[in-house]
Amino acid sequence: MAGRAARLSLVLGYVVAAAAVTLRALGSQIPVSLSLAGDIAFVALLSIPPTLALFAMRGRPNLFAAAGVLSITLGLGMWVLSPVIIPLGVVWLWMYARSKPEGILRALGAVVAVWVLGAAAFMVLFVHLDPRCIDTYADGTVQILPLGETGMESGWMWDASGTSTGGSVSKPGVVMSSCVSDIVTWVEAGVSVAFAAAALGSGRVIAGASKFATEIVESGNAD
Repeated sequence: MAGRAARLSLVLGYVVAAAAVTLRALGSQIPVSLSLAGDIAFVALLSIPPTLALFAMRGRPNLFAAAGVLSITLGLGMWVLSPVIIPLGVVWLWMYARSKPEGILRALGAVVAVWVLGAAAFMVLFVHLDPRCIDTYADGTVQILPLGETGMESGWMWDASGTSTGGSVSKPGVVMSSCVSDIVTWVEAGVSVAFAAAALGSGRVIAGASKFATEIVESGNAD
């Protein structure tokens, strides 16, 4: 039963990452050219916990603890996803307890490294405000306004909400003007993905392998 739950949680973790980015893209009022960097960064960020769980099932069960702690932390930071990813985190912590953990210090070290780098991957997306405004014309043409014309403030400020507004305006030929208080730039996305990769790599190395690593998978195969 434990092996089946581990595999189900793994699949659900990736489904949540894909669904969250899909909903983000569909609900966005900005063109793909401005949202793509953020979509890539968020799918990489949300894929960290299930990927850690995958590593845990392949010889490093200490990573179940890291996956659980990071998933719960991300759930607290992304309240829309919290009903799903917080329970997933609890499941992975339960998997860690069921895996006959050895090397508690290794598990703790992996948790700390993954948490710090995962939190950095999240925060780097919001610490600098990059507002954008887009005018949509009657013929379907979309124009991204220069930063100086947005009337919005940019700089090193925390804004995890990324709220956007939209409405009709009086400019000639413009049927809709949409603004977002902060987009994810390609630089921010690149740094975030690098932190995500570092979280996976460091966690995998620090966690170490375990002779009990295959027990969860084997118990699942026996179900």
